[in-house]
Amino acid sequence: MVLQAYIDDSADEKREKVFVLAGYLADSETWKGFIQEWGTHLNLCRIDSFKLSEMPQSKPEIIASFYRIIERHNITLSFDCVLEIPMWKKITNEIGWPPNSETMQRLVRNPYYITSKKLRGLSL
Repeated sequence: MVLQAYIDDSADEKREKVFVLAGYLADSETWKGFIQEWGTHLNLCRIDSFKLSEMPQSKPEIIASFYRIIERHNITLSFDCVLEIPMWKKITNEIGWPPNSETMQRLVRNPYYITSKKLRGLSL
C-alpha cells in the first residue's frame, strides 16, 4: 500500500508566536476519489484553493462542507507539529555552534526544516 500525505503550513501573521505544519495521511486510492470531489467542490464554491485562514469567517457552512468531504473519504489520520517561535529562537541562539556550521545553523533556524524533520520521525 502506498501512503501519501497532504501537508500545509500556518503561522500567526508576523510569524512571531507560532509556526505549524499539519496534514492528513491516506492511501493513494483514497486520495484519488478525494481529489476529484475536492476539485469539484472548489469549483462549485468558486475558489481556487482551500486555505482556512483565507475562508470567509461569515460563511462557516463553506468551511464545514470541506471538512465533510474529508470525513466522507475516511481520511482519519491527521498529524501536526507546532513550533513555539520565541522558545525556538531562544534555544537556537543559545546553542554553542561549532566553527564552520553556518549551513547547519541556517537549516535549524528554518521553521520548515525543523517541523518537517519532526514529522518524518512519527511512527504509524
